Amino acid sequence: MHDALLHRGPDSEGFFRDDSVQLATRRLKIIDLDGSEQPLQNETGSVIAVFNGEIYNFTRLRSLLLQHGHCFSTKGDAEVLVHGYEQWGIDGLLERLDGMYAFALYNREKRVLLLARDRFGEKPLYYWHHGKTLFFASELQALLATGSIPLRIDPASLWSYLALHYVPGHQTIIQGVRKLLPSHYLEIHTDTGAVHEHTYWSLEEETVTDSFEEAVTYLREHIEQSVRSRLIADVPVGIFLSGGIDSSIVTAIAACASPHIQTFSIRFQEQAFDESPYAQLTSQYFGTEHHPCTFSGEDARTCFDDVIRGMDEPCGDQALLPLFLLAREAAQSVKVVLSGDGGDELFAGYDYYESPAVPPLFLDELQGKTASGFPLVSSPNERQVLLQEDFLDVLKQYSLRRPYEELGKRLFSFHDPLTRAQVADILSWLPDDLLMKTDKMTMASSLEGRAPYLSPHLAQYALNLPRHYKISGSQRKVILRRAFAHLLPHEILVRPKKAFGVPMSEWLRTTFKDSLVDSTTLNQEDGIDPSSYANLVHRHLSATEDHGRFLFSIFTYRLWAATFLSARNSSTMNVPMARASLSEPRFTT
Repeated sequence: MHDALLHRGPDSEGFFRDDSVQLATRRLKIIDLDGSEQPLQNETGSVIAVFNGEIYNFTRLRSLLLQHGHCFSTKGDAEVLVHGYEQWGIDGLLERLDGMYAFALYNREKRVLLLARDRFGEKPLYYWHHGKTLFFASELQALLATGSIPLRIDPASLWSYLALHYVPGHQTIIQGVRKLLPSHYLEIHTDTGAVHEHTYWSLEEETVTDSFEEAVTYLREHIEQSVRSRLIADVPVGIFLSGGIDSSIVTAIAACASPHIQTFSIRFQEQAFDESPYAQLTSQYFGTEHHPCTFSGEDARTCFDDVIRGMDEPCGDQALLPLFLLAREAAQSVKVVLSGDGGDELFAGYDYYESPAVPPLFLDELQGKTASGFPLVSSPNERQVLLQEDFLDVLKQYSLRRPYEELGKRLFSFHDPLTRAQVADILSWLPDDLLMKTDKMTMASSLEGRAPYLSPHLAQYALNLPRHYKISGSQRKVILRRAFAHLLPHEILVRPKKAFGVPMSEWLRTTFKDSLVDSTTLNQEDGIDPSSYANLVHRHLSATEDHGRFLFSIFTYRLWAATFLSARNSSTMNVPMARASLSEPRFTT
């Protein structure tokens, strides 16, 4: 498990063992480069922590804890978890954190292990629980490395994946493996193996009574504060600059705080997909050290195997490919990058928010979209034709809406249709696709990604702004544009949103044609009917039909299955933990 996560933390490693818990950690050093080695312990050794992520308000929390008499042995952010838990308990600690994180806290005296994930799901946390055995890790492949988990595709998760191009909520593609939801923590009693899940935070619907100008002032101050807090590092920091308004605002603020900061953007040869002139304009305007990275179909083909391994769990988001290349380029110069992730969800930047579905549905098959209005990848009929009979037989035992029921129920408390649409994306699309994609593709190159818009107070406020503060006629993000009109170039302020995409339909017919055809002959137990898949490929290659989005999702899934379902037979699976009896209490990351 430890070896499988080398890319997430190549700078140092650490271990802890007692009679019921084993912890292993890898560290990407960002803050306190000479200290803060993990696992971290309190003065008595009764509380142990392992941690992935960053706590942006750690300086303030550290000051408060020092006032309460706690002694710190490091200068980093991770140690506030140990002393914060001692002082405030797990709920009080989580209430105070502003950051992105997946962490484990082990209370040796109470024999309780606590696993927590940040509010929006910037950092992933997977786990598998069977009897008194629980494995957890930052990536699915680390769990598979135990050799103890049956490698069976979950039919309901595959159905969800083929509808959305990602696996939502608690689900993962492997039966029995779950994701801890954002804003949740697990409480595990190591003596009995009992596991309890808790919610520690949620977005709430509330009325914002501030005038437009008051709201402008609030947003300007809080976004500036959030960006500055996410620049804190003892290593070089850069920015993913698309040329859109969200990343341009981040660049504007960061460039004021850190002149000549490095920015990175993708440049497509196909003009219809290329936004690099806007990124170049923003870079020149703020004097950043800019790195445009050209991305072609041949580049996509060359890096595709690395993308499949790096994405860890199947994802059919085509932006994986240029993002991987961009992260690899950025990692040559910096160890941290800021992005504009979350801006569209909080300030209603998507065109499809015009016609969101009504609750309680999360997946509206009749209209072919989610509750936010996001178009589905495929119809139920297309999925039924594609799946093998034995998978369909299992699915008959489920209500096909079951994977979405929990998410749908959480939308009930939001009565405004626009807010509900935004929340639908924040609960699923944001953590399960957008943030997961950013985390996996950056960490594949040992690069840390940060999202300044996802500060808790900022998000709660922005989400509940009146509709006309966010949308006016055809203009989106009205208040965001107004708040930073004094900083941004006019061309960036007035340009409409452009979805980040790649010419995948054409690339599947050209650059990827041979690999696509070869994927139809793969002999594997992944639930895909070979003849139906081959027929879909043939229809797309004939250029009479366009199935690019659906086809890319299947293609990446099949190659993922060919890579990971056979992983148990590789030498990396033969780790000592794999030989542990399932009857033993054994908790590990």
